[in-house]
Amino acid sequence: MRNYRLLILVGVSVASLFSGLLPAIAAPDLTYSGASTYKDAKDNIYIISGLEKKVTYANVAVNKAPYSDACGFTSIRLSDSDSPFPSDIAFNGTSNTVSSIAMVNKSPYKCVNGVVEWNNTTPQTSVFQTSVTNINTNVKVKTIYYPSARTGGAFKQGLIAYTANLVKNVKPNACGFIVIPGYANSRKQTSGTLSISDSPINIATLPVNPNPPDCIGGKTLTGSAAAVATFNGASLYRTTKAVYYAGLTPNSLNVVGYDALSSKTFSIANTCGMATTRYSKDPTSIKIGANTYTPATMPLTSGSLFSCASPGYAALTANTLYRTFLGEYMYKTSDLTLKRLVAESPSVVSRNIPVNACGFATIPALNTANGFTAGDKVTINGSTPYSVTTLPLSPNAPSCKNGVTYLVSS
Repeated sequence: MRNYRLLILVGVSVASLFSGLLPAIAAPDLTYSGASTYKDAKDNIYIISGLEKKVTYANVAVNKAPYSDACGFTSIRLSDSDSPFPSDIAFNGTSNTVSSIAMVNKSPYKCVNGVVEWNNTTPQTSVFQTSVTNINTNVKVKTIYYPSARTGGAFKQGLIAYTANLVKNVKPNACGFIVIPGYANSRKQTSGTLSISDSPINIATLPVNPNPPDCIGGKTLTGSAAAVATFNGASLYRTTKAVYYAGLTPNSLNVVGYDALSSKTFSIANTCGMATTRYSKDPTSIKIGANTYTPATMPLTSGSLFSCASPGYAALTANTLYRTFLGEYMYKTSDLTLKRLVAESPSVVSRNIPVNACGFATIPALNTANGFTAGDKVTINGSTPYSVTTLPLSPNAPSCKNGVTYLVSS
């Protein structure tokens, strides 16, 4: 027992020793001019905080212009999932107190060929409402109905107006900061005040960050007009999916030649495991899984077999590629749960790749499934071929927004 206790003590000491030797990983400083709350040019608000925040946009003037149905009824659906119910609501300028509107059952009527059929409800001649609560989410939904005496008859447009408080709990993203959309812009409202965790925010006086942070794939990207999209000083480098060429003339064009594997997806939209596709030009080889096929030496199969209902289809060998007289290819898979199949073929093609406004070009792999592979080469504007897999490998890709280069913050 003493030895066991001694082992625990030693283990704790060693762990403490190593934790003291490990360098601390500092999170990027995302404040702007010392402010942890700021906005961008579109009034989107950024909060540098790892904590959930309650966002309240109060006294928002909401206006809707629905049409009445064939029976002359106009309805509006209100939910308390985003905001409390309004206290008053107006239709064509005449206001009603919501709590005073008559309540009826949840399915008051049906409109059949312009004729009202009431469902176990006394016919209503003035405004009425229904209320339903979801037992799982506890969200309550109210529907307010205006009869033809208020709407003016069938297919008439009316104006519904009310004031609402929009409330929502907002969690930080995977990068540890919160982005609150510019409600006044996105909802086309000109009224209302914003509070964050019950503290009022004056949007007009918030500092404006022209290049706010971004979060892509759980990684924080920060932008700078002076940033250059190089990697460890290299202007030509790669990720697993693309080659990046930095330091070019913005908005210019590159002619890129590929000598690389490309990928093609066979869609499987049937229940018998048959996947079909066509090539505009037969490739020199087609690789599916561990098997490689040479189209030039493949026997031609009758296209009549390429049908789940064909008696000959059942006799075809599973997990095999077939070719028809019409240039169509069919793969029969034994995995009937498969929805798509990827085939790889060598390709020699030329493409025009634009340079973005930040001065770098993104040269995507032809093989969308597996990216660049050993032996793949590219030429850029007639250069000597570059062996892609020998280029420096960056774990992160740059981004370009409004002419500003964004790089992953370390």
